[in-house]
Amino acid sequence: MQGGEIETLDFPIARGKEAHVFHATTANGPAAVKIFHTTNAVFKSLSKYIDGDPRFGGLKRRHRELVNIWVRKELRNLRRCRKHGIPVPMPRANLRNVLVMDLVGDENAPAPRLKDVSVDNVEDVFDKLLTYIAVLWQNATLVHSDFSEFNVLWYEGTPWIIDVGQAVVEQHPSSKEFLVRDVTRTVEWANRNGMTVDTAESLLRVIEDPAPNLEPLPGLD
Repeated sequence: MQGGEIETLDFPIARGKEAHVFHATTANGPAAVKIFHTTNAVFKSLSKYIDGDPRFGGLKRRHRELVNIWVRKELRNLRRCRKHGIPVPMPRANLRNVLVMDLVGDENAPAPRLKDVSVDNVEDVFDKLLTYIAVLWQNATLVHSDFSEFNVLWYEGTPWIIDVGQAVVEQHPSSKEFLVRDVTRTVEWANRNGMTVDTAESLLRVIEDPAPNLEPLPGLD
């Protein structure tokens, strides 16, 4: 396709209100191609995560431009996550409302979402997820803002985080509200899977316990 990154779009692997994701074939292996819708409805759902983010202040707010801004925002958030060792797909390229990333999975299919798998080591997975939230908050100064088992892929025994476009910086006026929501959803997942975890204690851990400095992941150029 134009630009040389994608050879073929093969089949859809995820459908959402804001975007569809397709499996693609490239010269560098399989990829995930995320194509965002450009409707007014999408504009309304995205704006609360962009307004208040100082990285995107003063930009145009017409809905088509906003979607293009959103794609650049997700690209920057992916790079920021990888810089701080959070396993997220490696971004490859973007053009207007299209984002190309490495496919988390094998050549034929993406990795399953955490909500669709049964893990044996729930306590270890919960600990890792809470560590990711803490690293994002303390080291990357980001809040995912939609952290749940729907946006975590289970790949080779490790949780991978996806859909980081809505992640906001700490300076965003709603960042603390989003942080509480992320921790609450993670605790709810753990409790549904046999643990007994307190939300307030987990939130204090994220905010107060020093987060580890994780090794940066490749692809930061």
